[in-house]
Amino acid sequence: MRYWEIICQVTLDSLRLPMAILSFSSKSLERLFEDDDRTGFSPASVRKLGDILAALDNARTLSDLRVFPGWRLHPLSGSLDGLWSLTVTRNRRVVFHFFRGNAYDVDLVDYH
Repeated sequence: MRYWEIICQVTLDSLRLPMAILSFSSKSLERLFEDDDRTGFSPASVRKLGDILAALDNARTLSDLRVFPGWRLHPLSGSLDGLWSLTVTRNRRVVFHFFRGNAYDVDLVDYH
């Protein structure tokens, strides 16, 4: 390995970029996040959804989301293996894939 390759690798390894939401599965959730379009959401869930999306977009790692214990961050299994989940209400969750510091396929699902 050349000297400059080592320097570049060390720099990349030590660089901590903010996590970002890169894609949505839910168009209504995307509109809420990007345009503050609350159409289709109950007033009670809009604030929490907004908080979750902002935290998801600004977190550096998944561990940063664990500071909100009521959101119950956890990995899913079975047919949803590979997805992470954050609780919005008793039966509604924001689910997403997490890869290399970014959130993908962010969606709102109803478990019941």
